Formats: sequence, C-alpha cells, structure tokens
Amino acid sequence: MSPIPLEHEIRDHIFCDPSFVERFLSGDKDKLRAVVQRCHKSPLFNKRRWTLPKLKQGSRLYPPIVRVLNTIAEAIHVGLCLRTHDSFLHRSPGTIKSDFELSFLTDPDLVLFDNKYEQQEHWETVRMTVRVKRLKSHLKAAIAGLAFDARAIFAHQIHRRHLYALAICGTEATFVRFDRAGVLYSTPIDVSRDSGGFTKAVAALLLMDNEAFGYDPIFSTKMGSDGRLDYYVELPHSALDEPGSLARAAKSPDVRLKVTEVLCHRQDIVGRATIVLRLQKVKVLDVQLGSPAFRTRGQKRKFEESQPEDLHDVSFVLKLIWRDPSQESEGEVLKELVGIYGLVQYAWHGDASRACRRGCFASSLCGRCVDETPRFDEMFVCQNLSNIQGAVQMTGNEGEYTCEAINTKKLERMTQGRRRRIYSRILLSSVGKMLWAAEGPKELLMGILDALMGCWHLVNMNILHRDISGGNIMLLPPGQKLRWHERKGPFEHGTENLTDSNCKLREYLDRFDRNPTGMLSDFDMYQQLSDGESSFSASSESGYSTGSVDDAGVVHRPRISLAPSPEETRDENGIPHAKRRKTECSYVAVSSKSLKTDRVARVPGRHRAPRHGPSTEEVDYRVGTIAFMSINVLNVAPGEQYEHSFMDDLESFFWVLLYAMLGHADPPVKILNPAAVGMLDRLDDDDMSRVRAFKVECLVQCSRLPEEMIKKLRSTENSWAYNEALSQALIRLGSFFCDEDDTPLSQMTSADAFPKVVDIFLEALQELDQP
Repeated sequence: MSPIPLEHEIRDHIFCDPSFVERFLSGDKDKLRAVVQRCHKSPLFNKRRWTLPKLKQGSRLYPPIVRVLNTIAEAIHVGLCLRTHDSFLHRSPGTIKSDFELSFLTDPDLVLFDNKYEQQEHWETVRMTVRVKRLKSHLKAAIAGLAFDARAIFAHQIHRRHLYALAICGTEATFVRFDRAGVLYSTPIDVSRDSGGFTKAVAALLLMDNEAFGYDPIFSTKMGSDGRLDYYVELPHSALDEPGSLARAAKSPDVRLKVTEVLCHRQDIVGRATIVLRLQKVKVLDVQLGSPAFRTRGQKRKFEESQPEDLHDVSFVLKLIWRDPSQESEGEVLKELVGIYGLVQYAWHGDASRACRRGCFASSLCGRCVDETPRFDEMFVCQNLSNIQGAVQMTGNEGEYTCEAINTKKLERMTQGRRRRIYSRILLSSVGKMLWAAEGPKELLMGILDALMGCWHLVNMNILHRDISGGNIMLLPPGQKLRWHERKGPFEHGTENLTDSNCKLREYLDRFDRNPTGMLSDFDMYQQLSDGESSFSASSESGYSTGSVDDAGVVHRPRISLAPSPEETRDENGIPHAKRRKTECSYVAVSSKSLKTDRVARVPGRHRAPRHGPSTEEVDYRVGTIAFMSINVLNVAPGEQYEHSFMDDLESFFWVLLYAMLGHADPPVKILNPAAVGMLDRLDDDDMSRVRAFKVECLVQCSRLPEEMIKKLRSTENSWAYNEALSQALIRLGSFFCDEDDTPLSQMTSADAFPKVVDIFLEALQELDQP
C-alpha cells in the first residue's frame, strides 16, 4: 500500500456538493420511477417509506439496510429482465482477500462485488462499499472508513478511474465519490422521510454503466487460471505504428494487448496516481466478424476469450497518469524526443475521452470530451470534515475503536475550486530492466552513461528532466528493436553555448558506435524552457541565493556549506508535513510481486518531494526524488522560489552511482549488511535536512578525504563497493561536484560540465576493460 498516511493525503481535499445527486445520480426518470413503484410492493416499504429500527448498536442495522438495498437492486433487475442482479453482502472483518497489508480501518460493513466474479471475494472485484453508523453525528467516521476502503480498491484495481460509496448514519444516507482530486459527498438524504429520493439515488447508482461507475473502458478482464483477474487493454492500431495498420483498422478498430506485468502502481487516491504496465499483443484468431457464428463484436470476443491464448514476443509499456493540465503532457515532449540516444522511446499518447453528449468521436474535437476530475462553481467545505483526523478513537490493542460524535452540518462556501486533473495515456516502445539489476559494474556504468548522454541532449534542447533517479534509468536487453536517428545538420536551439555543447555531444556519440545500454525515462517533472530562458539558470528570487548566471550564460554554483538547511514546514501540532514518497516506477520488466525488504538489495529512492502541499500551503519548488536530489535543491525552503539548473540534474547522476554501489548485494544470499542499510536509510530519510547533511559529508570526503569515502564504501562488504574502477569514478565525480574552492569548475556551461563527467565514466569503463 501507499506509504503516505491517508490522513495527510486527503486533508483539505474533502468537499460537499449540494448538487451531488442531480449531478451524478439523476438517471433515466422513467426507469427510476418504475423502480420506486416496484419497491412499494415490498413488505419493507411501510406507509410509503422505508422503516429502519432505532437501535443502540450499529451492527443491528446491517440486516435491515442490506434488505432495503437488495430490494432496490432486485427491482432494477426485474425491470431489465436480467437473470442475476448485484447483491450487497455483509462480510466479517478480514474475509475479503487482499494483496497488501491493509489498515484495520479497512473494514467495510457492506460490500457490492462484481457479479461476474461473485465467487472471488477479493478487493480486485469490489465495486463499492457501504459504511453503517448508529448516529447521524458519525458521518466523519463513516467517510474516514470509506476512504480506507477506496484506497484498497484503487490499490487492487488498475482499471478504476473513480468510485462511489455510501454512508448510512442513523437514518441519513450520504453518497460519496472518490477521484484523483479528492472526496466529494452529497448532503444527507433521510432514508425514511425521503424514501423516494433515496430509492432513486441508489437505483441511479446501480443503473450506471461501467464507465460512469468509474471503470476505464479500454480495459477488460477475465478470470485467470490462478484464480486472479487477467487484464486486457484495447488501443487503436495506429498507436502501435505497425505496417498495414490502416488495413487492420478496417477490420477491427482496436488491437488487444494483455497486461503481463504491473511495473509501477502509485496506490494513492489523490494526485497523479501513476500506473505503468507492460503489455504484449494478443495474437488474433482468424475469425471473421459477420459470419453466421459471430454476428456481433461481443460474440466474437467471447469466442476469442474461450480459446488458448497466444502472445507476440514484442512488449510495450503503457503509462496511465492523471496529469496537471496547467503543464504540458509528458507525451508531447516524448514525441519530440523519438530517436534520441539514451532516452525512452515514444510510440503514442493521448488524453482519455469520456462519453460526450455532443456527439464527438475524438477528444480533440471537444474540450468537454476528455476525462477529468469534475470541478464546480458552487462547492462547500465543513471545517470539522476537512480531514479525517480524530474521526475514531482507539479503545484497545486489538484494532478496536469507537466513533467520535462530530457536528458536520455547518458548511462554508469554497473560495477556490478543486484541483483539476486530466486522465492521460502514454505508450512506449522500449522496455527494460531496472538499473539495480545490472549484471556487473560495466553494465551499471554503461547504463548510467547512456542516460547521462540522453540528459545532455535534453539540456541542449533547453529541457530539464528534474527527476534524475535510479528508478528512472533502465537497462535495455540485447536485441530490442530501436529506432535511433540522431539529428544531423545545423543545431536549432539558440545560444552559442548550446550549439557548442551539441557539437561536443555528437563527437562523443560518434565515438560510441553502439546502441545504448541504458535509457532515461519518466518525464513527469520535465521543464521546457522558453527561447529566452536558459537551462544554465540556478537563481532564486527570494533572499537566499542558490546560484547566479552571468551575461555569457555561465552558471555560478554556490560553495558547499555545512550549515543546516532551512527548517521544514510543520503542521499545527508542530509535526513536519509528510514528504511525498514515490515508489520508483521506471518502465522496467520487474514483477510487482517481488518487492524487497529493507535488508535485501532494494529499489531505492522511494521518497519524493511534494510538488504541491495542501491548498493552504505554499508551492514547494523542490522537485525530484529526495535520495537523488542535488544539495542545492535540498537547501531550498518550502515555498521559496527556485529555478532548477542542469547542474542539479548532473549532480543527481553521482547519487545514482553511490546508491547503486551501497545497495548492491552479491548472489546467492543478496542480503545487505547493517552498514549498507544504515547509509541507504540516510539517503532515503523523510527529513531533507538530514539527507542534505549526509550528502555534504559524502562530497567533502570525496574531495578532501577520499580514503574515508573508500572506507565507507567497503563497509558495505559487496563486490561493487570493492571494485576499484567504480570506487575511483565515484571519488572523481564527488570531487567534481564538491567544488569547495573558487575554481574554474564553479563557472561552467553544459559544453564544459558534461564532457568532464562523461570522461570520468569513460575512464572507468577503460579501467574495467584492462586485464
């Protein structure tokens, strides 16, 4: 599960929408009226209202609530003449199977499973949950419980865009929607006094098609032989850019691919919610649509699913992300980088469309067609329900708790809207393995060097990556098809310094005369500088200077200081705000089921600085993954404006090499010793000031006391740390980036800086090749 505390994640992202029912649960009026009429015939419907008992214990409410909900569900399906209908079930705590260790608060009272897989009671088949509380004043506790349920659903279901839930507190029902902008809830509906309104709202929810209910329509599922769901994705033939794609599209508009691995899954509710999947194309059976046996696509699909499955060898990577529309799509920059050495290879991208009443067939035709988190002019917030902290109180050591009675009736009009996010898809043609899976020092150095060359090309194009990390560098397997076509001819990106830098880059690439071993990926944090800006800039508009740039475009880096960095922001209780963690999710062929423990050679750099705090806080300009951030970035206070420079990206490659050497564990045991774990923890610390202090220590040792740095490396007792070429490369890089004295190295352009770092890697590779 996500390491971010749920309380921090949804703080200030919980809003009341008085028009919730009209907006989301309107439905077909005739169908809803018919459902209400059928419910009137139920013995549970007395005097034109649902009757609920007044009880002292909330658990006694489960049977009547279940009967009411299932009566509505049955009335729907009788009207639709369906054989089976969805049923709400009450399950004992912990009986729903999970892939993760869930909080004890993840304990729904009632559950609606997908009736297609009714025998598989697993979080991957849960459609929605219901929380039942005894008192109306327990709404905060109910929404808190539903939030834990929502995180479990999002963590287990890669095809969920959003989801709905229901809280019944006393006789009041509140409908809740969870999406990537937070939590929306309705004003309460009294189940007894407004039985017709409650019945129609529940019926409208159950009558939704899968897309409206929150499922991504490009996904389909079927039960695998292991008793778990297999996922499939349908993409247009043009996305795969295959020969004859137009002819294939004439027969079938989409190509079917199977999800063979989940490479990355950020299991948060709010935010980008990045998911990265490895796909393999399913071989198409020679079945013609329109033949007597298969007159519809559904019949043809059922037949294909029943046949033995055969997959093509070629893999693709699909990245799903809820992007910030104020920033350009990652796919747009990747499209411009096709064929560049050392960079991940783009195939296709697009924002997801949604059902549109305007009759558009492509999202580009109508701005309303893209799937985005809903934003409304009139929303309200309850200060007592702006977070879920304090909703329950622990009463024992066995996970027992009581609900706190809290007034949630007072609402205040919102002064600013919800965060807007657009659901976007990016398809990549390059798939590799993690940098940490390098078979030896040579492959490690070559992988980092190739990613460094890709970064250099970005800088020459006035693009900053801003998240160089070990998880964003991948190693390519031999024989993978690549499409390198480094641009020749005049360089078109501006200044004399950049032109000189690009000429030097091409000289090195000509010397390489090989396909890349490594590639730089994940452009979530990239920044495209305008023609008037320069990637050399490292200035701050606040009083604290992080660097300066002269008229020639030369960056002046500050001298390293052992002074403590500015104090982290704290909440009202004096506790530092949690830093955003990021499970490294490069596009790598690694199974999500093989995560490592702290003592095992692990995927490092899991802590990511927040790009934005809660709505009441200042923007955090510190960008990247904390373990690999430059010291200058770590030195910036939250809210202080900072312009990332190419030197920040360049320094991150030093921390990638250090982390790889510290985190390596030799086979067959592959266990890290306490010294290695301790140093990795110091780089992965939540407290940026402590990370910065350790990094300063490392760079100063490389520059002044190399023997101490060697001793530190060898204390990890692994073969990479003892490798002389790796160790000396690290020492030379650290000395370069330390730059304690006012030497010419502190005033340089990319044409000066990158060759010096590249030469260090090339020298180390030559040393490795020596007998």
